[in-house]
Amino acid sequence: ATACINEVNAAFNQNLLTVDDICNIHIGFLPANINQLTSSFALDKNLLSNYQLKDWSGQPGMQNVYSLRGTKYTLARYDAEQVIDQLAKSMKWEVSRSRSDHLPIFQEMPETEHDSSLPADIINNLLKNYGSDTELLLDYIKVRPQSAELIPGTQCHIMAEIQYAVFYEQALTLSDLLKRRLAIGDREPPALATAQYCAQVMQPLLSWSDETMQIQISDLYASYPDFLLKNNGLHTQPSKTSSM
Repeated sequence: ATACINEVNAAFNQNLLTVDDICNIHIGFLPANINQLTSSFALDKNLLSNYQLKDWSGQPGMQNVYSLRGTKYTLARYDAEQVIDQLAKSMKWEVSRSRSDHLPIFQEMPETEHDSSLPADIINNLLKNYGSDTELLLDYIKVRPQSAELIPGTQCHIMAEIQYAVFYEQALTLSDLLKRRLAIGDREPPALATAQYCAQVMQPLLSWSDETMQIQISDLYASYPDFLLKNNGLHTQPSKTSSM
C-alpha cells in the first residue's frame, strides 16, 4: 500500500495521499510451492504466468483424462484457447480457429427473450451484469413475481439479484453481496435501508439468526472509513442491537 501511495504522489509531484486515505484493500492468494525441509513457501513462478494442463492418461482408467489448473480470470480465455489447441493436436481433432479475441464474454439474449414487464433500465442492467444468465433471472421472477421488487436506495437493482448471488455466486456475507457482487456499496456505504433490506432477504436463504443479521450489517459499515460514513450521513456505525 505504501509503495502505491508513493508512486501516486511521485506522479503528481505532491503529497496527495496518505495511508489514512485507503478505503479498502483487495487480497488474493498467489500459487506457491512448499519446501518440505524448511516448511517455507516460494511462489510458483511457472503458474504465475502460465496455465498447467496435466495429462492423466498414464494412470489406470484415466485414458484421455486431463485437468487444467488456471491462473486468474483475466487470463482464463487465453488459457482456454491454448488448452483447446493443445488437446486438438494430441487428440487429432479438427477445431475451428478461436474467436475469443473478439467474442463478448457473455452472449446477449435473443430479442424474443426481452419480453418482460420489467422496466427497460432494469432489463438493461441485468443484461449488462448477467449476460445470458438474465434469462435465468427472468424465469425466476416469473415463478416468484415478488423477486422483481426494487432494492431500496437503488434505481435498477432488484431482489432477484440477491437470491442469484447467494444461490449461484456463493455470496455468504452482506459485505460480499453489496461491495463485490452487486457493486451497490463498492464506492461508498449504502443507505441503511438498503443494507437492512438485503440482509433481510439473505437471512432465510442462509439461515441467519436475528443476531447474525445485525452483525452482518455492523460488519458491513465497519469496513468503511469514518470519513465515508460521515459523508453519507452515517455518523456512527449502526449498532449490532439496533431494531430493524
